Amino acid sequence: MCVMCEDNKEPAMDAGKCVRELLAKQPEGWSATRQDVKDMTELAQRMGREQFLAAGQQFIRKPPERVDGRTTCPWMLFPPNVNTYVRLAREAVVERQREEAARISIARQMALLTRRSKVQITSVDKEEFLISLPQEDRDYITAVDAATTLEECPADNGKDYERLRYEFMCKRREQPVGPNEPPAEDFLLPEQLLTVDQLRSEIAGLAFKPIAEANMKAVIERKAKTAEAQAQLEKDIEANDF
Repeated sequence: MCVMCEDNKEPAMDAGKCVRELLAKQPEGWSATRQDVKDMTELAQRMGREQFLAAGQQFIRKPPERVDGRTTCPWMLFPPNVNTYVRLAREAVVERQREEAARISIARQMALLTRRSKVQITSVDKEEFLISLPQEDRDYITAVDAATTLEECPADNGKDYERLRYEFMCKRREQPVGPNEPPAEDFLLPEQLLTVDQLRSEIAGLAFKPIAEANMKAVIERKAKTAEAQAQLEKDIEANDF
């Protein structure tokens, strides 16, 4: 008896319809004889629709080795090997559950990283900006930054701290706040220019370690370019070379 037949508790069904549903999914070139249909109808009646179709679909995916491109009626091999395909069907369910669990885990990790990215202030004026924030915001940033799981992370408070930092810098420089943040070099003050080595140390010391390598490189190159431009400007002024 099929290993899945004993605990079959499905209500009465149309076994013939169940077999036709499975045969409708068979590859091109396959067919079933009248005897195949009879045998499978009896099997479906014993197993139940869901169990029968699950095993049958595994048979289609992984038919016996003797089934090749010249085989036209492989279904005679299904009933005697049904226990193998019952096992494969069970394993497929476990694998789908594992993949779903992994997908959920990755989604939760990405949600955590996204939430943490909103509180990562990477500019050189970070400390001054943080001091300007209410204690509630500073506590929120600290809690999010310290979280290692989504469960530990506070709910998103809806604030964009990079935008707030930009507005803070505009106010400091007495510049109008635009709709979008300009390139970082547009609001780096001369005393804030860092060397490339200092920039690397600054980024490497961030609490938020999972920073994309490309983003890290972009920040370094952008700030380094600003420093070079500032140095060249000073040389031009000294040489009166305008």
